[in-house]
Amino acid sequence: MILSNRKRPYLLILFFAPFLLLSSCAKKGNLARPWTEGSERGFASWYGGRFHGKRTASGERYNQHAFTAAHRTLPFGTMLEVKNTANGNSVVVRVNDRGPFVAGRIIDLSRAAAKALGILGTGVAEVVITPIQKVDGLAMVTDDTGVKGGASARKKVQRVQKVKGRQTLKGG
Repeated sequence: MILSNRKRPYLLILFFAPFLLLSSCAKKGNLARPWTEGSERGFASWYGGRFHGKRTASGERYNQHAFTAAHRTLPFGTMLEVKNTANGNSVVVRVNDRGPFVAGRIIDLSRAAAKALGILGTGVAEVVITPIQKVDGLAMVTDDTGVKGGASARKKVQRVQKVKGRQTLKGG
């Protein structure tokens, strides 16, 4: 069967229309988004042992002894202050993984961060997370060269000191 030139555009429309309709119904993905102003309040949990040494979503190996965290949408390298509302303890963590995958939780912490916050025993605690070290509207970690997530930045995250009643990064 030979089609006339007048019918070909209609067939193309009929062929591609279902694809356009289906693509408009697609669910939005879990994309990294910059932090909006303010803090986020919710429940934190922690993960450790069986994940130690395995690759995180960012590609680096998970270290349960480092001050890191998993967040569903914040960009990797985002620095957060996490404060336990029950006891007032706070730590600074760097987002390097995705999660938590349990309803009602806003952040998964490394074992070291959970220990510093005093939630190892309970496993879950109410926290307030706040971005720190903002750069161009994003909370990002950079080393002295300005390279995001550089080697010296990782060292700074792991050396935390107490300043003015809260945990902050120690320079150098």
